Amino acid sequence: MPKFRMNNNLELLNDLTTSHAKAYFSLVSLADRVELRVKDSLKSLQITHIQLNVLSILFQSSPHTLCISDLKTKLIVNSPDLSRMIGRLDAKGLIKRQASTTNRRKTTISITKKGRLTYLKGHSLAKSSVNNFFKTDLNKNEANQLYTLLQKINL
Repeated sequence: MPKFRMNNNLELLNDLTTSHAKAYFSLVSLADRVELRVKDSLKSLQITHIQLNVLSILFQSSPHTLCISDLKTKLIVNSPDLSRMIGRLDAKGLIKRQASTTNRRKTTISITKKGRLTYLKGHSLAKSSVNNFFKTDLNKNEANQLYTLLQKINL
């Protein structure tokens, strides 16, 4: 294990106090707090934040269906076990899976009435769990600036 000299530690400390580092840590901290609040708010519906995201995408595309690959490209958070999640949502009656009529290996997904109701309730709970902070803490111009900055650093 390398030994650090005092100069290296001071450089590291200076790196952690730069404006860029402060912005990074603030963003990570905010994202974690938002995720925890949303997670807690959705417990009563027995769905996760990523499942709410899936329902949101299907709700917005309704009455059209989506295949899993299309759904995957629209997700906010990458989900490696999307097929299993789709299975759980199907088992709860929130979505409907159907084999494609043109390609048997392709499955299309649509939201059910129960899924629409769950999405609307979940969206409302999630929104109020974060106290709608974007509208209460940021004016429209600040929200636009934040959006622009986040798009600029979008990896």
